[in-house]
Amino acid sequence: MEFFRNLKIGMKLMFAVLSVVVMTTFLGVFSVIQLSKVNDISVEISGNWMPSIEILGKMSMALNLYRRADLGHILAADKEAMARYDRFSEQATAQLADAQSKYEKLITSDEERRLYDKIRSSWASYVDQHHQIVGLSQAMKKQEAAAANAESKRSFDATMEALEQNIELSAKG
Repeated sequence: MEFFRNLKIGMKLMFAVLSVVVMTTFLGVFSVIQLSKVNDISVEISGNWMPSIEILGKMSMALNLYRRADLGHILAADKEAMARYDRFSEQATAQLADAQSKYEKLITSDEERRLYDKIRSSWASYVDQHHQIVGLSQAMKKQEAAAANAESKRSFDATMEALEQNIELSAKG
């Protein structure tokens, strides 16, 4: 401390100014590093997690459209109405395929992959049942189609449950 007391006022001022400059430089570097971390996180959110949630929502809409088309098909009384519901099923299939191809590119974790595989397998089971339901409905065997539809609800519910879990996972991410 004796050294500092013996300095001239000009040197003391220069030392004080240099101290402020060094602290400001340190604070600036520290801030840039922290902002870089925030940027990395926001890029991850906007580039992966938010699009995942959006696409999973589109998948949910397509699955629900498909299910409603099956129910409408069973209730339809004529071939024209059944054909309209067949078109809804085709539309839902196209929407689902588009959403799946986009979503597969965004999967980053093993948990996401596991849930997505669960969605695909339970949906494949539902689609198999769908063909049976539509065949019975077109043959005007509406009671049998309704019974098969009730059985297919388990596959649909499993698909939707896995989809909801995947949405929750993406929201947490």
